[in-house]
Amino acid sequence: MDGNLVGSIGWPGHGEYTRVLLESIGAKISRSHRNSVLVVLADYAEDYEVNVPFRALQGLGCRVDAVCPSKKKGESSLTAILDDEGAQICTEKRGHNFVVNANWSDISADDYDFLVLPGGRSPELLVINEKVVSLIKEFADKGKIIAAIGQGKWVVAAAGALKGKRSASSHGMKAIVKWLVGK
Repeated sequence: MDGNLVGSIGWPGHGEYTRVLLESIGAKISRSHRNSVLVVLADYAEDYEVNVPFRALQGLGCRVDAVCPSKKKGESSLTAILDDEGAQICTEKRGHNFVVNANWSDISADDYDFLVLPGGRSPELLVINEKVVSLIKEFADKGKIIAAIGQGKWVVAAAGALKGKRSASSHGMKAIVKWLVGK
């Protein structure tokens, strides 16, 4: 920031850019406790559902780690953009490359305050991974916040963490979640 001009280099700097924007309009960002966030994704996570929380939480001063069970730190995970073009279901287009910034093998629920599970096609891969489902269950058992967006609730349901809970869902996801919770 230089006077009244705020500049950014693009995607890598959006978290910092958001923090500067918020502070420039008078927002107070607490640095007394830096929350740590874990984002778990696989290929074809919905682009906005991974990028927006990731960058916004960074902008709020959180440490945000993104992991993919099949990728190493520094590798890219493909995202998808779902586009409502007036049909019964959205079309799917290739989105941005999202760079994973932590290694799956280094992850422990004890190191994070909360978890974000973006939707898109990513949950189709995550829900069949027993280690992912166990990690989600561990977050739930420890009473940590789990933010599941769209189809991300599929993985939360598979971990048994939606029993007795209410959650906003599309009609299709509502049917899947009810069926999984009832099993």
